[in-house]
Amino acid sequence: MTGLTTTLFNALFDDEQLELNRQLVKPQSLLWLDFIGACATAFVTGLVLTTLVTTGLPCSILMALSLVAICYAGFDGCALRFWPTSKWPLLVIGVLNLAYCLAATSVCLLYRESLTHLGAAYFFLEACIVVPLAFVEIRASKGI
Repeated sequence: MTGLTTTLFNALFDDEQLELNRQLVKPQSLLWLDFIGACATAFVTGLVLTTLVTTGLPCSILMALSLVAICYAGFDGCALRFWPTSKWPLLVIGVLNLAYCLAATSVCLLYRESLTHLGAAYFFLEACIVVPLAFVEIRASKGI
């Protein structure tokens, strides 16, 4: 593994890093980060990709992905309001984020013949951000 990959892997999975992770990663910070990311995803997939950019995916699929992101943002908002110190919302949203990435990847594979390079790049970059965040959320839910 490369240096960056090793560092990321250790930060996510190494039990010796758990105490440091607990001090550096607060549940509210992760929920806010996820909330902002879900809002950005909803905006990009629901407005930008359906009207301004050609991705090769049907608008109905992009709108469905946008609706899922809106629901995730709603969950994050409720978690911040009603359960700000509970660890279970981090586990739930972490697993949901992984499910979203799996669904988006499946859609991209299903429409690979019509998927444009820009569409593939967007969903690849989104997964590169969301998957590590999901693992940090899951890890933080176990260590709080």
